[in-house]
Amino acid sequence: MRLGANIAAAASVLAGKAMIAAGLRRPPEGWRRTVGILLRSESTRFALSAFGLRVPESGAPIPPGRDPFQFRAARALQAFLASEPDAHFALEWLRPVTNRRRIAVVDFVVLRFGHDGRLEAIDPHLANSGSSAPASDVCARVHDAIVQGYNSTSKLREVDRPCRLLGAVRAALRSAGLRAHEAYAQRLLAASCLSFELIDPSDPAQRFRPPAFAARRTLGFGCLSWVARTGA
Repeated sequence: MRLGANIAAAASVLAGKAMIAAGLRRPPEGWRRTVGILLRSESTRFALSAFGLRVPESGAPIPPGRDPFQFRAARALQAFLASEPDAHFALEWLRPVTNRRRIAVVDFVVLRFGHDGRLEAIDPHLANSGSSAPASDVCARVHDAIVQGYNSTSKLREVDRPCRLLGAVRAALRSAGLRAHEAYAQRLLAASCLSFELIDPSDPAQRFRPPAFAARRTLGFGCLSWVARTGA
């Protein structure tokens, strides 16, 4: 088996080099390869802060049970990312390296955490150009499987967590007879993520401290993550 794996790996490398030489494939970016090997946890990733952002008004009706401000913020950010080429990527977790792969549409998921740090619910905002979501009752069961899988794997190393999360979600869906909806679950796991924090009025300097991204981890395969802090 090891010999066969080595032969397959060598064939893959040679085929890739041939495609690059023929101009059918772009050569890999060296810095991305280095980053993919060495920087695979939240504490080693790049972050950017912005202050005083204003959320635009939205003409879309607010669905029942949704926070109006959070809904408008998520919709506006998702609409912005849809036209950003650098947002059309998801992560591919391999043992030696983490690659990024191009995706056709940019989906967005709002993560709602409890006071104990556990994920309580997810609120997807799917790209209009992508396929439609399943029926609402099916969506609720898929979302519950993702939340449970997230909480059961949230303490694992980032290099292990995404694939373990995906395995837990797949197992839950299959046991529930929802195997046909694994593609929808994988689409959510590859989405960009946003969560909200309220600023404590007694500690206004909180807005200048970096968010605890390691405590607000993404759904595993998305490239981008935001933490938004809102005040009065």
